Amino acid sequence: LTEEEANETLKYVIGKYEEVEMKIIGEPVSIYGLRLSYGDTEEELNIHFKYIDNTQHDIIQNCVFALYHRQNECELIKTICNTFLPITPRPLLQRKDLRICNDGSDVQLVEKEDDDDEEETTMVTTTDAEQVASKANSVAEGSENDGDDDDDKQQLRQSAQQRSIEAESE
Repeated sequence: LTEEEANETLKYVIGKYEEVEMKIIGEPVSIYGLRLSYGDTEEELNIHFKYIDNTQHDIIQNCVFALYHRQNECELIKTICNTFLPITPRPLLQRKDLRICNDGSDVQLVEKEDDDDEEETTMVTTTDAEQVASKANSVAEGSENDGDDDDDKQQLRQSAQQRSIEAESE
């Protein structure tokens, strides 16, 4: 993304959080963006920035707003941040996901799912990780590459996307 597109997208996300009365105070700096496309049906915009919350301790966080655009679905905004300082408040670390529907007029907070759902997701993710690790080990040990790597990656990607869609619909 260009600098102008990244700044515009950042303002859009901050505005959507304000619509649900979750105002983000402070100063985002070092803003840049990345556009990822998954075929014609899905696009992801990542807006990376450092965030200074202007408290007396000036907590600096590295953050990403990830916007997911899927054909015929509501837009989803995730906020992912990290910081190495144990000082509070950490306003961006506490952000919930946003779902934007009806051409931006309906903005909803996404509530956390039950613990049972999280355990199930973890098990599936672990299984996928084991499959990838197993495949990597066989390649590292010098086994023949018969072209199935791309098929395996595609299957894992489709499986992860399907789980993501199912989790959002619940």
